[in-house]
Amino acid sequence: MRHLLLPLLLLVVVSACGDDDTTLRVTGLSRDTGSVNGDTYLIIKGNGFTHGGARTVKVYFGNQQGSVIRFASDSEIVVQPPGGKPGPKVDVLVVFDPGGQIKIPNAYSWVEKDDTPTSVDDLNTNGTTKKKP
Repeated sequence: MRHLLLPLLLLVVVSACGDDDTTLRVTGLSRDTGSVNGDTYLIIKGNGFTHGGARTVKVYFGNQQGSVIRFASDSEIVVQPPGGKPGPKVDVLVVFDPGGQIKIPNAYSWVEKDDTPTSVDDLNTNGTTKKKP
């Protein structure tokens, strides 16, 4: 009986210490520039965005609020930044309710002409990208 108990005990300990980290965190943005017109999309990357139930989120670029398009997964949120004036980078503030605020300092700026135009591939969250011709 003892020889059966030890593997079972190890299985319980390993399961309890799993690598499923559900801590709410933001690890970065898929891009750091966007059009002054506000016609750019980006993905906020992180962890724990949907774990534990429904959350609301607001995203600010400097003092302007962007539009949250959707939660793509527990680790990705699709956002459309507002338009803005070209200039130095602004902080990005992500406000989760419940969850609090996460600030990414000097993370985003606007450009007159965005050399990487928005396409349907910008909303692709499955990890694959298409090469542009």
